[in-house]
Amino acid sequence: MGLRSNCCCDCEDLFAGVAVGDDVQVQSAGNTTQNGDFLRIDGNVVVLSTNNGNNEVRICCSNIFSVSVAAPGV
Repeated sequence: MGLRSNCCCDCEDLFAGVAVGDDVQVQSAGNTTQNGDFLRIDGNVVVLSTNNGNNEVRICCSNIFSVSVAAPGV
């Protein structure tokens, strides 16, 4: 789970330790927060599943400031 710093980051760094299906919270530019299940990384874009799998959200990794995995049962 990543946090952007001077020596970071690309998508792989930001999502290190995150597994497909993990419930993640992504903070990105404009202080926006997106929750969803991690699906995959497509180049410089992360793809999340939202709304019980009915929607996909794509976020450019260069706009992401932090990624965290929700605690089980939350």
